[in-house]
Amino acid sequence: MVELTIPLAKQQFDYAVDQVERVQHHCSSTTHPIQVLIHQSHFYNNCKTLIQLCSPKYIVCAVVKADAYGHGLAQVLPVAYQSGITVFGVVHNEEIATIRAQNKIVRVIRLRIGTYQEIEEAICKGWNVEEMVDTVETVKVIASIAQNYKSTPVKIHWNWDTGMGAMGLPCQLMPNASDLQRQLQEIDQLQHVQLVGIMTHCSSADIEKINHAKTQVNTFQELVRQVIPEDRDILIHVANTPTTLRYLLQHKEPVTVKKEKWKWMVRLGSALYGTRTSWNVSLPKELQPIMTVKTSVVQVNTFPKGTCIGYGNSFVTALDKTVVAVIPMGFSEGLLRNLYHQGKNHGSVLIQGTKCPLIGKLSANYATIDVTELVQTNRRSISIGEEVIVVGKQGKEQILAEEVAEWADTIHTEFHIAVGRNNPKIFV
Repeated sequence: MVELTIPLAKQQFDYAVDQVERVQHHCSSTTHPIQVLIHQSHFYNNCKTLIQLCSPKYIVCAVVKADAYGHGLAQVLPVAYQSGITVFGVVHNEEIATIRAQNKIVRVIRLRIGTYQEIEEAICKGWNVEEMVDTVETVKVIASIAQNYKSTPVKIHWNWDTGMGAMGLPCQLMPNASDLQRQLQEIDQLQHVQLVGIMTHCSSADIEKINHAKTQVNTFQELVRQVIPEDRDILIHVANTPTTLRYLLQHKEPVTVKKEKWKWMVRLGSALYGTRTSWNVSLPKELQPIMTVKTSVVQVNTFPKGTCIGYGNSFVTALDKTVVAVIPMGFSEGLLRNLYHQGKNHGSVLIQGTKCPLIGKLSANYATIDVTELVQTNRRSISIGEEVIVVGKQGKEQILAEEVAEWADTIHTEFHIAVGRNNPKIFV
């Protein structure tokens, strides 16, 4: 933030901030043109279902980064506690602070290698964060910070990169397991840190062929077998949602390396929210989406043939009469602009239980919908204020977040995060 030195300017700035906060506090989420409903009972049932499916072999870590994938971190956490989840995966310090303000006991694991500034703040404030590490050098820095603050030993999870090519120690660059053993000995000799976990991350468990993910799991398990002593108390985790649902839970004994003191964990994100990153992942039938996104019609027009709709003349009416409804939701509110790509529209919304296609490029704050078939063929009228479902159920029809993601050539998390960030949420 810019440091304001001119007294009057600073006074006006502080007044403006105060007024904005007052207005935001008094504005009702029910008057906002987009309503994002978060079904807490669905989230609770999803958590319980996944815990039951994974128990007793695997501990469930709930991945709640990015404001619980846009679903509202502070609000879903108590539901997760109640369901029995005791381990949470996050990224940013703001997320850690939110958890610690509610609960001092649950385990919190940072699922990214933290910056030294983030790690220092977490240690300084006593948040008891379990940090992801890659190299011995990183561990030494963490140990030094912990020593400076005279903190209890910082718990760390050593990430072995078996095929993601991003975070972690690249195992493909290790000549053999003995090099990992040497590094393990170095880490164990350091004070102020405690190695509590070994992990990897599967990069492609949601594509059609799961061979690469299987190879990663097998490579990881073999390294664990060679490097980690049998009598060591350690938490081992390899699987995200698709790896868990498509591999670990589909095979009787996918974890071939078992020792008495070793514990295994899965990191579940999408499944907790009733969604998946790919149609190749089959969700248990008990899981339900926890987010509904709805808005309403604010304008209806009938245009003659040859009328241009949207920026760049991106849609031109072909019928003598095309009925177009306008909804107050655009890319500023999280409706993905890439729903128009490769020169054409992709996607629909639900009006009166009927799928109606988007037409034209999305604007910042509104989108245009072709309701011609609904009005002319089905002989129905469209009223101002008519409910529009962007994601959710209406009548016998349903639009899933995965469908919106597919139409926009992305994954559901981008959509959920964008919608959750830009609109008030109503918890039901």
